[in-house]
Amino acid sequence: MMRMIFEPNFKKAEQAAYQLHEIANITALPVKVRKIDKHFKDLKIKPYKWFAKEWGITHEETIRLLGSDEGCCFHWKQQDIYLVLYNEKVENQARIRWTIAHELGHYMLKHNLKSQRSILGRGGVPDKEYDMYEKEANCFARNFLAPPVVITNLPHWDTYLIGELCNISFEASTHTFEFYKNGKKIGVRYSLGSKIGLRFKQFVFKVSNKKYCKNCNVSFVSETARFCECCGSDQLTRTLFLNQGDDIEMIYPVVYSADESGKVNICPRCLNEEMHPAGDFCPQCGLEVVNRCDDISYYSNHAPVFNCEAVLSPNQRHCHVCGCQSTFLRNGVLEPWEKIKEKAGQTTVLSEGFSKNPSL
Repeated sequence: MMRMIFEPNFKKAEQAAYQLHEIANITALPVKVRKIDKHFKDLKIKPYKWFAKEWGITHEETIRLLGSDEGCCFHWKQQDIYLVLYNEKVENQARIRWTIAHELGHYMLKHNLKSQRSILGRGGVPDKEYDMYEKEANCFARNFLAPPVVITNLPHWDTYLIGELCNISFEASTHTFEFYKNGKKIGVRYSLGSKIGLRFKQFVFKVSNKKYCKNCNVSFVSETARFCECCGSDQLTRTLFLNQGDDIEMIYPVVYSADESGKVNICPRCLNEEMHPAGDFCPQCGLEVVNRCDDISYYSNHAPVFNCEAVLSPNQRHCHVCGCQSTFLRNGVLEPWEKIKEKAGQTTVLSEGFSKNPSL
């Protein structure tokens, strides 16, 4: 009689995670795991309370029936539907996210079909087979929630950052950090030029080049900025994230959009929409419709000659290169940041991408 050998296929689990990134068009973190089922016809992601109501049983009976107080992947054979179920009463929301991702691993890797079990559980299948499925599902969850091509290409990464960026528990982020760190030691590299790397390349750039201004509490993305785009201060710090509850960020409204040359589509002064393609001034009121650094050296034939030739985004109040005010600020197109903050009643929000209770 042939003896079955149960060895986890980590490469297959990793590729399944990347496949799901592609199916769900995931390009940024944290992954919204609870919305994954909308991409499949045979999958539903539901809390235990839903299952208890459908079957007319109590929460405690649901836990006993499913064999887990955290979650499971249940193949409902009569309907040929897979249910990824999670215990919504688990207090740690990050742990719920990991549980859902883990059970999605069982679904993507077809563990229910391979084991011929509606519910995977220790005792229902041989221990070695069960351990193999669990290891593959954990590998899937790690690569799905905290893809190594993102983490290892950041300028700095540690347990705390992984937990915040991916919204996973301290336990999960600790294991993830150690796994990727040990891989790096033996020469494992993940390129942003790979297929999965290109998917997250823009996100990695954004996170790696985020600046935070201590003067006006605004953050923005720039690879080369030495001065704040909003207030002109040099009190910038590079930050991969802001500490929840400590550092706070003012959100200044984005007012104008521009084309590739920096020219706004509508004149901010007279609202004229018919711009001459070869000119940088409104043909109706004469306002310069390209926002520039206002570091003027002198005037020649009544036209300004700029020391700093930086072309700015239409919503910049100050130059990120030299800190001088922008022409849009000088001409009253943009209000000073102090007035915006005063109007808002100094109402602040946490930095974009990180909230105290991010959605599942």
